[in-house]
Amino acid sequence: MILNNNCLPWPMSAALKTLINRHLSERYSATVLHFDDINGIGGPVEIVIDLDGSIVMINDPNPVPLDSGSENLSRWDNDFMARYRLGSYRVEVFPLIELLEIA
Repeated sequence: MILNNNCLPWPMSAALKTLINRHLSERYSATVLHFDDINGIGGPVEIVIDLDGSIVMINDPNPVPLDSGSENLSRWDNDFMARYRLGSYRVEVFPLIELLEIA
C-alpha cells in the first residue's frame, strides 16, 4: 500500500510523504503508524491510514482535526517533521486489518 496523495486535506511535505510510504507495508491494508516519543518531551503520535491509502486520523497526542484547514495541518506537518529529524521518535507499524488469502 502507498499513501493516497489524491485525498490529502493539506499540501503534505515531501518529507512526511516519504516517511509514511517508507513504513507502509505490503502485508496490511489499513495501518497505524505509531511514533513513540523516546525523549519524553511530547506524547506519541499516531497516523491512521485507511484501506485506500488515505489518512483518516492523526493524534499528536490529541486528535489533529483533518478539517482544520491546510494552514494548520501544514504547521503540524512542519512541527512533526522537525521533531522527527531530531531523532525524537521510534516508529512502530500496526495493522488495523490484516489481508488474508482465501484459498
